[in-house]
Amino acid sequence: MRTFFCRKDEKKIKEKVEWKEINNDIENIKNLLSFGFYYSFSYDITLSKDKIQKRTAQRETKFWWNQNMLKDLISQNISKSWQIPLIQVKNMF
Repeated sequence: MRTFFCRKDEKKIKEKVEWKEINNDIENIKNLLSFGFYYSFSYDITLSKDKIQKRTAQRETKFWWNQNMLKDLISQNISKSWQIPLIQVKNMF
């Protein structure tokens, strides 16, 4: 059996699909942000306490969540006060 759609029905179907995709994206973002994000204005949160005391270490990239977003600022030697690293931590309790 063949089903025929008029243009109005086709448009409604496309809109429903688009809204489903948008809602899916929103849910994915909510899931991503449900983990804890931490930052600090006063010290480099990417470093352990020992490395901060040594003052010779550079930023650790292992847990630096937004490093890719800040790469242009870093490459242009923009002040580190504009480069706030975010650390994402999943609560394991």
